[in-house]
Amino acid sequence: MLDGQVRTADIGLLYDPGRSGEAALAERWQSALESLAPELNVRRNYPYAGKGDGLTRHLRERYSPRAYIGIELEINQKHVEGPVRRWVELRRASIEALRIAMASRVRI
Repeated sequence: MLDGQVRTADIGLLYDPGRSGEAALAERWQSALESLAPELNVRRNYPYAGKGDGLTRHLRERYSPRAYIGIELEINQKHVEGPVRRWVELRRASIEALRIAMASRVRI
């Protein structure tokens, strides 16, 4: 919850849509997550825009799109504060989905 609004996503993938490599990887990561854990609501650039101020933005300013792809993983606190088993399963699914998404290299 932020400013009285309940967030509706279980996982958010935050990226700069102007960087094609980030957009492609986020799309594949979302697809892989939805296949591995269809009960999750996975959204891109939610609850924040992925190009806001932060470490990924700093690195984007420093490195070219060919040298750096930055995606932030946002996980709803209900999963971290819930049963440990559920958090372990979510963490495993997130990492496995990223592995699947990275299996075919992002072409820029």
